[in-house]
Amino acid sequence: MKIIIMLSSILMFSCTEERFYREYISKNKVYAFTFNDDSTFRYNYYRLHEYEYSNGKWYQKNKKEIVLNSFLKGNLLKLETEKYTTTKEVINEMFFDFRFNKIKAEDCECTIYLNDKLYTTKRCDSLSVIQEKLPIQSIQLYIFKVNYTDSYRYSLKPLKSATFYPFNVQSNFIKFHIDVEDSYFSYRAFNDIIINLKRNKIYYLNDKNNKITLYKNNPALRDVTKDVSKSR
Repeated sequence: MKIIIMLSSILMFSCTEERFYREYISKNKVYAFTFNDDSTFRYNYYRLHEYEYSNGKWYQKNKKEIVLNSFLKGNLLKLETEKYTTTKEVINEMFFDFRFNKIKAEDCECTIYLNDKLYTTKRCDSLSVIQEKLPIQSIQLYIFKVNYTDSYRYSLKPLKSATFYPFNVQSNFIKFHIDVEDSYFSYRAFNDIIINLKRNKIYYLNDKNNKITLYKNNPALRDVTKDVSKSR
């Protein structure tokens, strides 16, 4: 009798436990996740010229939840100050030195926010200095990829810098270095994002809060997943 009860318990547990597979892909072949044995993951979103990817670490929180954390987090546009002094002039002077990696300055636009308000948008190759009498409490930059050719994939989001706060609101002389990495335009940062498991499926909320269903990969879709993972 005890043996029968134990077997019943084991069967019940095995039926309720969710199985976790290595690869998942959406029915429209747009979203794909690969979970590796070394606790790393790869994420891809690929629709026509739209492309997004991520990589990082995963762990299984419980039977029905996986937690994702990307290797890259925070603001991917590095804004550094080479020189920062104060002058006797009332005007603020800001110089911008862009350093581009695998992308050209003429293919990017820079949007500048001063005091949390849109100040200007210019192509990066035509932006070198700003002179402004307006008191400046904060500075933040956004870089957009704007010139698309057949070799480019459309990035879903701009690169954003951290907010810079000057010591003084006026009489600032600041020279910025800005590193612009092409591959970061398409990077999706996951920060403790939960993926839900259910049988042979996972559920994922995208950045628009839409629920995306991905299914355990099968031989018919395996080549598609490999192609997506190499589409960067």
